[in-house]
Amino acid sequence: MVPPARWFLRILRFAGLVVVALVLLTLVTVQFQRRLLRHRAEQLMADMHQIHLYRSTWTDAQRLITRWGAWGRYDGTRTAAECRYEITLTNMTYSKFAWLMQHGEFRI
Repeated sequence: MVPPARWFLRILRFAGLVVVALVLLTLVTVQFQRRLLRHRAEQLMADMHQIHLYRSTWTDAQRLITRWGAWGRYDGTRTAAECRYEITLTNMTYSKFAWLMQHGEFRI
């Protein structure tokens, strides 16, 4: 039979490992989401540089709208004559880990 002090140490060691694993998981999740947001922002910037005022066609705009449909929204109608389309990229990390964002973000 194992003495009670050893059981306590095993439970304490297990709890410590769980805490460390959760901290590492949070760190990896935050870093992944930050890199994903950066990648999407770079793609959006490259796509926006391909649209030129008074030179791009309606087909070019539709291609952009189709590609960024998950992050975009529009008011009114989308026609070749008038189209107001807004693309918003958000960082999910801020909503899920607000406390973490205020305290240094676990930067690597």
